[in-house]
Amino acid sequence: MNRIYSHIYKLLAVLSIVTVLHSCSLFGAIDSPEDKENISFTVSEWISTKGAITTESTIEDFGLYGYLFSAPWDPFNKPDFICNEKVTRSSGWATQYLYPNDGRYLRFYAYSPYGCTGLTLPDATSSGAIRIKYTVPESVENQKDLMVSISDDILGRGATGKINMTFHHALTAVRFTTGPEIKEGLVKSIKVKGVYNAGTLVYGETPTTKSTWYLDETKGDFTLQDLNKAVDAGVENVSITNQDQYFMLLPQVLPSGATLEIVFFDGTKDHTLTTPIEGQTWPQGEIVTYKISTTSI
Repeated sequence: MNRIYSHIYKLLAVLSIVTVLHSCSLFGAIDSPEDKENISFTVSEWISTKGAITTESTIEDFGLYGYLFSAPWDPFNKPDFICNEKVTRSSGWATQYLYPNDGRYLRFYAYSPYGCTGLTLPDATSSGAIRIKYTVPESVENQKDLMVSISDDILGRGATGKINMTFHHALTAVRFTTGPEIKEGLVKSIKVKGVYNAGTLVYGETPTTKSTWYLDETKGDFTLQDLNKAVDAGVENVSITNQDQYFMLLPQVLPSGATLEIVFFDGTKDHTLTTPIEGQTWPQGEIVTYKISTTSI
């Protein structure tokens, strides 16, 4: 589990327009014999590559949905056993709920971080597998590394031990570095314009299946203001955005009109540099890196 996100590199010769692709339980805790255990969890992260914003060691909490059902799984089941319960690292990933002492099964869905800005979550009356709606916050500082997880189905009778929740990165991280033909100056701001900004995420069917996004037609702009990152001439692969400045955006094929806009100060005046990015793919759970060069100044 030491690989986080995979990387995609895109080289921007800005303005010369060259882009190279390189809780609400209805039932509460179940009555069980005294020797039954509280339901608790371990947390892991699905394989990706180096550079993650969030890893299994830095997840602090998650929202939990729990289904209690008789096999086989029914698509009309509801999360009326556990509904958006906050589970925390500080609690040892433990809950107040006990394993049922009967022949029913449990299935759990989770998302992290708990209460993530932009999420619209289902309630205990919602049927079927969890679907969450998400609108990307305009402010980069409010954009979180949204992660989701689903458990195996677990027979309640005789169940012991911790349940592993393997989290997948649901979004695409977008970062910026210097390209080979960068001039000395100051990167003052970066704007990602005209990209899809809302959609519905449907969880995968198994712990190793990625979730699927169904995007709305709405688009938005996202700006990292007051960046003021000093860069040296000709020095490549220097990070312009730190990890807490990554754009965390929806996976998508970028629509017509999508552009990047960078304000660059060359020591004399500001230059607004733009390049189109429409048609490019932002894969789920990966980091897309744009390299900025200033050949047109």
